[in-house]
Amino acid sequence: MPTPLTVAESWTPADPASDPFAPEAVGRVRCTSAASRPEATWLEVTTTTCNYASFVYLFTSDVPAGSVIHGELAWATLAAIDPAVGTLAFATQADLLWSHEVPIPSLADLVQVEFEVPERLPAGSALYFHVRNHGYNSWQLSPLSLRRAGP
Repeated sequence: MPTPLTVAESWTPADPASDPFAPEAVGRVRCTSAASRPEATWLEVTTTTCNYASFVYLFTSDVPAGSVIHGELAWATLAAIDPAVGTLAFATQADLLWSHEVPIPSLADLVQVEFEVPERLPAGSALYFHVRNHGYNSWQLSPLSLRRAGP
């Protein structure tokens, strides 16, 4: 049975020193906290003044290997002067867990997010959510839920 894991306020901007997506930041403008806000229980990231954002959630309890995290990602109509690709991703310090590329320009859409945690994550471990973008766009992350592995 899935249990609630995150809401918008669960996410904070990732420290660049620990951001596993930092190699992607070269030549990009990192979003400040002003680029994100709660939209009801969803986290909205707007790339009006930036094109790179990483957020972190710290697990409040142990997560067994094989557990599944589920949520949704949505975006408004995506626009840019030149065609590009937007990237949405989740990772731990050790593993890329899920990634999705979106062509820009593109119509508004919503995708299901579901990925398995490959190894046990002790309480306090970090889950990162990443947005890489081109253009003035808006991305929304739903609350995540967790289905724990095990008996």
